[in-house]
Amino acid sequence: MDDVVDKYFYGFYHPLGCDLIEGKLTPEELRFLATQEYHYYASTTWWNASKLAQSDTLEHQRLLHGPLLDELGTDLINPDGYAAHTLLFLHYCKSLGLLEEEVLNTSLVPGVVLAVTELRRIANERPVFEFLACSNLVVERMRPRHYTKLLKTFASQYTWVPREGLVFYEVHAKLDTDHESLGRKIVNQYIEKSKRDQDAVFSAVLHHHTLFFY
Repeated sequence: MDDVVDKYFYGFYHPLGCDLIEGKLTPEELRFLATQEYHYYASTTWWNASKLAQSDTLEHQRLLHGPLLDELGTDLINPDGYAAHTLLFLHYCKSLGLLEEEVLNTSLVPGVVLAVTELRRIANERPVFEFLACSNLVVERMRPRHYTKLLKTFASQYTWVPREGLVFYEVHAKLDTDHESLGRKIVNQYIEKSKRDQDAVFSAVLHHHTLFFY
């Protein structure tokens, strides 16, 4: 499963992801991409809340509490903490020269609507380990290496973007390593039980990849 994720993660595999990481997007293309991505990142609090709500045990709820708090903003309990991740991404959008109303009211491409809608469905309707598989074992497994490389691209290619606008990427390059390990710990407890659950986890990983190839 890890081999599939490493090989086909959309950030390094999809043509748009490749152009982004190679510094080939124009300022206008980078702004357009940000307006679309915002509506994906705006859903992360609901997805993480669903992981907590769908958990089978108090142990799992306690493990998943931290990532939810990260998404909601650690400034809720620490004056020096980070704002909600959605707000950090909105700050990135503004650093590109976008107005808040432009970002919030942009027209979404069908692929974004499909991805956000389907991920919410999986989070709300499917067993928690399936969503943990497509979330923690795909996105949060790959984000640290993806965003670390992307930050280097900002420094060398997208130099017009101010450094203070990149806090969203800097935070995720660090935090998601812990999020992956939490998800892996919980998923492993399920896939040890039955072949059916193993197949469901692998299917969820493959399904997550296809959502981002439209």
